[in-house]
Amino acid sequence: MEPRKILFLLAATLLAACGQRSGNLRVSARGAATPVAAAGGSLRVDDHISIDRVRVAVKEFELEDGSCAAASSGMSKDGAASGPGDMSSGDSGDPSSHDGSDDSGASGGDDDGECEAEVGPFVADLTGDQLAGGIQPVFQGGVMPGTYDGIEVRISPLPDSVAGAADLSGASVVVNGSYTHDVTTGETTTTVTDPFTVSVTTCVEIERETPITVPADGSTANVTLSIDWPQWFTDGTRALDPTNPADAAAIAANVARSLGAFKDDDEDGRDDDH
Repeated sequence: MEPRKILFLLAATLLAACGQRSGNLRVSARGAATPVAAAGGSLRVDDHISIDRVRVAVKEFELEDGSCAAASSGMSKDGAASGPGDMSSGDSGDPSSHDGSDDSGASGGDDDGECEAEVGPFVADLTGDQLAGGIQPVFQGGVMPGTYDGIEVRISPLPDSVAGAADLSGASVVVNGSYTHDVTTGETTTTVTDPFTVSVTTCVEIERETPITVPADGSTANVTLSIDWPQWFTDGTRALDPTNPADAAAIAANVARSLGAFKDDDEDGRDDDH
């Protein structure tokens, strides 16, 4: 057999083997746990507040403490990611591989087969219709197949080089909506609608212990980022006004507390473990 043909067949065999070891992780987002009605692209929270758009800056979405099928099958630790979400392996003992500074979405493994799978950074960008119920895929990347014991999500400001991050102006979460209320001048009462923007600049870490399996057959595991907006505009005793600076801190704290994540392989917007 000619050398060129031998090299071609060897390359094809290696590519096929890598394809068998490739797993996929999809990150989706879900708004209300119970679907609600949305009209005209806006999500009606109550008689006064509508949400048009929510953007969340995800610095890192990580599956932790995994038994990595690809690493244990002999994949090189020196593999390099070729683009966002592409499969790679690296030294999981290197802290720099987990600080979010690498935008490649790489997945790390070690010689003992233990690994962590990471995708990100990215901006989850949802409109009112998408927040009204069900789930919306926001990111997908190739990761090491294996079984993982937990989820860690880091929400924090992103560099402008990440797609969509520049429009957030350094915020972690940005909510755009409108507030309808009555304004009385003298004896005349007028109903007006004022646009509002809630910008939350904070660092939020979401940790969840739950077993997640990323298959090696090329099928996709799904983890859903939940954004529980119904709790944003209340302090438990009264409604909060997104146009009132005095309520801004309480709303921002509610937004940060509303974020969660769970395994959702059947993509029904509900936690597979509950």
